[in-house]
Amino acid sequence: MQFSKPLLRLPITFCVQTLTAEVAALPPTAWMPHPQGFPGNDAVPLVAADGGLNDRLRGVMEPTEHLARCPYIAALMAELGGVWGRSRLMGLGPGAEVPGHVDTNHYWRTHIRIHIPVITNPQVTFTCGDESVHMAAGECWVFDSFQRHNVQNKGKDKRVHLVLDTVGGEQLWALLDAAGRDLAPSEPWMPGNRELPPLSFERVNTPAVNDALGNEVPSRLSR
Repeated sequence: MQFSKPLLRLPITFCVQTLTAEVAALPPTAWMPHPQGFPGNDAVPLVAADGGLNDRLRGVMEPTEHLARCPYIAALMAELGGVWGRSRLMGLGPGAEVPGHVDTNHYWRTHIRIHIPVITNPQVTFTCGDESVHMAAGECWVFDSFQRHNVQNKGKDKRVHLVLDTVGGEQLWALLDAAGRDLAPSEPWMPGNRELPPLSFERVNTPAVNDALGNEVPSRLSR
């Protein structure tokens, strides 16, 4: 989705200690290699097609067994209030990068990708268009996926981001509205005793495309 700026920080932060503890508690087998084989890139599926351990963008989205182990992550997703598509913890090893690319195709016309750093170091840089930032742990960012973007980890430690795909929601639109303003820093969000709404997941996320004979043509979607 396109924004007025390449990178926008939302006016909400999350508890780094709680996020880190949930990531550390996941078994090593939860981490899957990048579907396109990028060195040093791996991920833990949290929301996936049919709730399986896969990287598909198309299909009914459901929570995976790993999201069930991460109650704080599930709670912050409820607080952000989106309708959730494919969502993952994404790892980037020391010295590794996400090569420069542009997210095109129908999926990205309607989706926002949220980045919440969990484990990072000062030498991790996210570049989108002509702007580069270091996203600090616990912050919440979105970016213009139609501009060329890449990520580099020049540090000595693995970087882990919580990466959430969504078509949006009322609370998220309000946060986007306030993004970029000079707002006072907030305390990291915690759920407290307030009852949060149940998570909503995508049921339809790509249109059917038919050829001249009426046969459905599989969509080619960016990963």
